[in-house]
Parts: sequence; C-alpha cells; structure tokens
Amino acid sequence: MRARALIGLLLLAACFALPDHPAAQPNPLAGYALYVDPGAQSAAAAREPGQEPLRAIAVEPTARWFDSAIPADRLSAAVDDYVSAAGPALTVLVAYAIPHRDCGTGPGTGAADAGAYRHWIDRFATGIGHRHTVVVLEPDALAHTSCLTPEQAAERTRLLAYAVDRLTVDPRVAVYVDGGNSHWLPADELARRLVAVHAWRARGFSLNVANFYRTETERAYGDAVVARLGFGHYIVDTSRNGTGPPPEGPGSWCNPWERGLGLPPSIVTGSTPADADLWIKRPGESDGSCAPGQPSAGTWWPAYAYDLVKRRELPG
Repeated sequence: MRARALIGLLLLAACFALPDHPAAQPNPLAGYALYVDPGAQSAAAAREPGQEPLRAIAVEPTARWFDSAIPADRLSAAVDDYVSAAGPALTVLVAYAIPHRDCGTGPGTGAADAGAYRHWIDRFATGIGHRHTVVVLEPDALAHTSCLTPEQAAERTRLLAYAVDRLTVDPRVAVYVDGGNSHWLPADELARRLVAVHAWRARGFSLNVANFYRTETERAYGDAVVARLGFGHYIVDTSRNGTGPPPEGPGSWCNPWERGLGLPPSIVTGSTPADADLWIKRPGESDGSCAPGQPSAGTWWPAYAYDLVKRRELPG
C-alpha cells in the first residue's frame, strides 16, 4: 500500500509541475512518414540478384540502434548523419549503452561506468539536436535487474532517470522508456519502475522489443500499465511477432525458428494509449551467437531472414 501511495503522490506532483508533459500532447508519430533506411543490411541483401523476397523486410521502416560500440567522441556525428539523411521522414533511434547490459555477458556490454554512460547520453542527445525524432531508451534495462546488486540496480535507476531528463530537454524528442514485455513484470511493478526513472517527462514506454509476443497481448498489458500510471502512451515492436512467441525454454528469446514478420509499422489513431506498432528490432539480424553456427548480435543472417519472410503475417 505504501508503494502505491508513493506512486500516486509522485504522479500528482509531476502533473502539477509539468502540466504540458509529453504524455498529454498529440501522438508524436501522427502525420509523419517513417524513415526507410537505404543503408540497412536488409536493403543491401534485397538488391542482390534473386533476393527479391527480402524486399518484404527492406521496404519497411525500422529503428536504428546506437550502442556503446560507437565511441562517445564519434557518437554525435553518427546520430547527426543518420537523422540528417532521413530529411523530413521521422527516425526511430534506439539508445543501447547502459552499464552491465545483458548482465555483462558477451562483447560490447554497455558503457564502462556511470560517468561514461552520462557522457554517452550527452553525445547522443547532441547528435539529435533540435529535431523531431523518436527514441527508444535502453531495451530490457528497466525490467532486467535480476543479475544486478542492489547498488547496481539503484545506479541503473539513476542513470535511466538522467537519460530521460537529458533527452526530453527538447520537447521534439519523443522518448519511450523500454518496459520489457507482458511476460516480464506485473503491471504494477513496471508502473513503479517507470515513475522512478522520471517517465512522466517522457512520452511513455515501449514493449516487446526484439521479442515475439502477439500485438493484442502487449496492448492489453500496455493499457494496464497506463491505467496504473494515470498517464502515458506506448509503442509495440511487431517486427517478429507474426506467429507469436516460441515455446518457453532457456534461450527461447534468441533466434527461435519458425517465427514470422509481424504486421508492418503503423500509427495508431484515436483515443487509445497505443501510439504505434513499429519494427524496432531489425528483422533478419541475429540476436546473438546463442548456439553453434549462429552469427554474432546484429549480423545479417540470410537463412533466418528468409524464415521470417516465409511465415510473415499478412494484413487481414
């Protein structure tokens, strides 16, 4: 009961302090064409002779991921180049550099420490500049704290709050803090964590990033989270949810076969808390080398791309 009372007090204070917070504004994606990146790996693959089926991926707008593998001194230029190339189209950017990312396993697992992360976020924001864009903030970071010590978990909360505060200085940047998926945290707990990272300054939260749960399942969960928050909107990653989730099991999140492309990105209109269905994970790029013969994370994998295309969900 104390936790719920605290959430209520914090939300009330936020609403009085920030009457024009982004969650109260019109859908920031409405009226814009989403950017289709001609430099994406899927686009290069689809241009090869005999690879026309891959156009099912290449013609759709996808998010661009920026992670800690990009040095901070080159990050602003990289972000600026990408947003500039889009022209009037709306870009969706993913910030993915939180320390202890993925529990510190594998290569390139986030910024070295808190100071390095703050600097990285500062350079990321500088690259965006004063331009309208969408930012998905740190997939899995808010939900995935089970491997962290209490001190590391508290630091993560502070760093995510810093990132939200820094990125929302310009109201043209629509920030969605990643919230995991419907099978991760109870709606009450996700609402509590979102408040702790200053989500009232953001547009809302993202769901199902790089996962496979059906859109209707994620929307029901997103609606429940918004009801507990009393504000906010959300976006759902539909890039690979065309056949639903794989059977539960260790590593089932990593390159499961017999999945399919979900419905193409679209903007949600009306009074719903959902703002859009987007392709945040880039279909056809590996989740990681989780089994022998699988490419490293982010590597284009033709066989997996074809499997997704073969089983794609078609509009009804």
